[in-house]
Amino acid sequence: MSIQSLRDNTQGIVAKIIVGAIIVVFALFGMGSITTYLAPVPKVAEVNGEEITRQDFDIALQRNRRNLQAQNISLESIDDGLVQQQVLDGLVARELMSQSVDDLGLYFSEGRIDREIVDTEVFHIDGIFDANQFQLVIGGAGFTPLGYREELSLDLRIRQLATGVAASDFVTETELQAASRLTQQTRDIAYLLIEVEPLLDDVEVSEEEIRGYYDDNAIRFMSEETVEIEYLELRRNDFLEEVEVTEEALQQFFEGARDQYEKDERRRAAHILILIDDTRTEDDARERIDALYQEILDGGNFAEIAEAHSEDPASASTGGDLGLQARGSYVDAFEEAVYALEVNEISSPVLTEFGYHIIRLLDKKAPEPAVYEDLRDTIEREYRRDEGERLFVDASSTLIELAFESPDLFEPAEALSLAIQTTGPVGRNETDGIASFAGVVSAAFSTDVLLDGNNSDLIEIDPNHHIVLRVQEHSEPAVKTFKTIREEARGILVDKRARGLALTRADGLVQRLNKGDSASSVAAAFNLSWTETEKAARNQLGLDPQIATTAFQLPRPAIDSRSNGRVALENGDVAVVTVTKVLELDEEIAAEELQTLGRVLAVRGGNTSIADYRQNIETEASVDRQY
Repeated sequence: MSIQSLRDNTQGIVAKIIVGAIIVVFALFGMGSITTYLAPVPKVAEVNGEEITRQDFDIALQRNRRNLQAQNISLESIDDGLVQQQVLDGLVARELMSQSVDDLGLYFSEGRIDREIVDTEVFHIDGIFDANQFQLVIGGAGFTPLGYREELSLDLRIRQLATGVAASDFVTETELQAASRLTQQTRDIAYLLIEVEPLLDDVEVSEEEIRGYYDDNAIRFMSEETVEIEYLELRRNDFLEEVEVTEEALQQFFEGARDQYEKDERRRAAHILILIDDTRTEDDARERIDALYQEILDGGNFAEIAEAHSEDPASASTGGDLGLQARGSYVDAFEEAVYALEVNEISSPVLTEFGYHIIRLLDKKAPEPAVYEDLRDTIEREYRRDEGERLFVDASSTLIELAFESPDLFEPAEALSLAIQTTGPVGRNETDGIASFAGVVSAAFSTDVLLDGNNSDLIEIDPNHHIVLRVQEHSEPAVKTFKTIREEARGILVDKRARGLALTRADGLVQRLNKGDSASSVAAAFNLSWTETEKAARNQLGLDPQIATTAFQLPRPAIDSRSNGRVALENGDVAVVTVTKVLELDEEIAAEELQTLGRVLAVRGGNTSIADYRQNIETEASVDRQY
């Protein structure tokens, strides 16, 4: 059954089975985040009385960093303070939208959430939902199954609200025509770049200021909650060498699998195919195959005729040769004909579901009995594989039982001759070592393991790798001492002051330009130089998008004058932007392009409406940011 069928008919038996698998996943693993609600944790913000915890913030920040790494963006090149602010703003906005959809009573059934999970391609293997793949993917993203389900439900409801708000937006003909003219507009642009890095040395902060920033932002300097894990590990390959191999055991294994090693009779055939399809009827195909058959009877070369006329592209170039094949390789009618021929004998035309065939038997091989001595290496390899699998499964079962019954890992380690391994401190968002595998961190921070002190259930890293773990040591989040973070706090303050200084300088330069000072004198004030782009488009290649956006937002300059502004770039640098000329193109936009532009404007307007909606609810809300 296809995934689309599941979407259309969720009451089908396959859907019930798959959804049942999801339920099992949640039943087994879904409470991994319950410690969030049991242990008191510091908060970074409060939205209408609802707390956003430091833990929520850390998880969101880690996901953001993983996304940046997935885009091959170096974390060293990113302003960490800005990223943290954006993450916090995102969490606040999401909480506001969550409260809004709750107030509006928006709802998605559990069945709809199940279908969304089942239909998500990244959870599929060979086109079918796979519970292990689901667990692996969401674990890699830092979610427990229950947490992912909750986030998905919220996403669906926010999407429903956003769709409703956006759908109310439309574009008038007048707006479309005006926009079409603007899209063709170009501008002569110049900008000065005031870099932040050289200004860092010009900034001084006092010890008192650093201490004050630390006291006011202590939560920003919290240590991460960590656990140190000890674990037992089973790997399938480790058991291969433990298999005892005797000739008697191999002989018994061989006798039990003899049929698998024997080779049946094989035949090598060639054919000429004339297809029956939408362009050719069966009668037409029969007429053509009969003509080719007569040509062969008259002494024509089979291979040459196949190469020239056969419509089987896979075999025509080799004279129709299909190679040596065992019984069962062909469709019934074709195979019956092959096994009715003697070597070099040619069949009369044979009809199959593909069309008409002329078949020639080129060779045949008698059945080959299996000989133990010839196959011994293969038999030993497969015997080790099967016995290793059995030992691995038995050991896994024993580990499950003993880990459940034991207060620690010593008894199962001794019983299975395993070494107890340990990790260093592992956070909730760990991406290194054993903790990088799905299910390990969620198990370590689960109620059963972290709070109750039990051994974990068996964790399947992959089908060939199983572990059981327990928490050896747990470190709660705590405010770092001033001594340990002094330089970090100082760096944050210096960076903020330098950014402020860059903005101040930029504002001063804009004021001078507005008063009529020459562009060259303004640039000389700080030993800067102008970068000029003539006839720049809105999406000008090589021009920073923020600078381009600012340039096109500036008013049209008077003749022989400039329009001036400034923009703070994401990296903290500030650009002073001027526009000296605006050029309009009178060419008509094609109807198709105009339609595309209309759709873009509608989407843009919808996004603006959504942003306005979010801004309105935040304005009316009680938001206390503590980070």
